[in-house]
Amino acid sequence: MSIFVIILLSLAICLIIFLLVVFKFGYVKCESNVCLNGKVALVTGGSSGIGYQIALQLASRACKVIIADRVINDDIKQSIIKETHNPNIILEYADFTSFKSVRDLVEKIKSSEEKLDILFNNVGIGKAPEHPSEDGVNMTMQVNHYSPFLLTHLLVGLLRKSSDGRIVFTSSVASFFTLQL
Repeated sequence: MSIFVIILLSLAICLIIFLLVVFKFGYVKCESNVCLNGKVALVTGGSSGIGYQIALQLASRACKVIIADRVINDDIKQSIIKETHNPNIILEYADFTSFKSVRDLVEKIKSSEEKLDILFNNVGIGKAPEHPSEDGVNMTMQVNHYSPFLLTHLLVGLLRKSSDGRIVFTSSVASFFTLQL
């Protein structure tokens, strides 16, 4: 059986499971109305996709949201502010293909924040270029695993200053479709 057929079958199975869940339970919508006023959250990969939706939900609950991403566009910030009426949105540049960029991000956060309540490690890529990162590491592994681990390790001190600090990792179903090494 060719890889193409296997991928098509896998996608068909995922679609069937998704449709069964939707028909059985309906769309899952967060019904929480918990106020996060006074809380500080860092969302990596927050300029689009799941990360953007996480940032939007946190901001709608009055949380101060720091979005760390390679894409720094004021339109993203203004869109969140317009929809949530929460001006406490900060955009910080971070390139997770570089350990130096991760360390620079941590230094900015440590200099501006007394504590960190929530860390959403959401950044990720599916297919990176074949060449290694500037640190000599496979880029997919660096962005999806090593850089989030480094970020978490360097921010543990700020997370401990919160009375109920949280670390959340998100991932994609695309991780099930890896390439043979």
